[in-house]
Amino acid sequence: MENKPLKLFKKSDIIIILIFILLAGAALIPKYAKSESLTAVVTANGKEYTEISFSELNEDKYITVNGVTIKASKEGVCFEDSSCRDKICVNTGIINSPGEAAVCVPMNVAVYIKGGGSSSRNDDVDAVVY
Repeated sequence: MENKPLKLFKKSDIIIILIFILLAGAALIPKYAKSESLTAVVTANGKEYTEISFSELNEDKYITVNGVTIKASKEGVCFEDSSCRDKICVNTGIINSPGEAAVCVPMNVAVYIKGGGSSSRNDDVDAVVY
């Protein structure tokens, strides 16, 4: 009697597995793709103070509002210095993805990143806001 080796996978199984791997990889692309038209929005006292487009930045830009200095560069936006007591905003670090935000509560200054176009899912209001 001749023993045939058992096959672990059939051709169709391998094709199905490859399709799932490709679909999973394709689903991750939008998460890691950077939009070229990202904008940093600076608000002070609840009102929009200025917008900074990352694509138009050629050198670091510094903005001072309400005693807070904000640094905008090609890498992102951060609180460079603040006259608040705790300086939690300065320790937030650089933000550079749509939907990210940094806030200096004592000085009432906020910075958030707005993604480009109306197709950006990160600019939408979600259920947590309500």
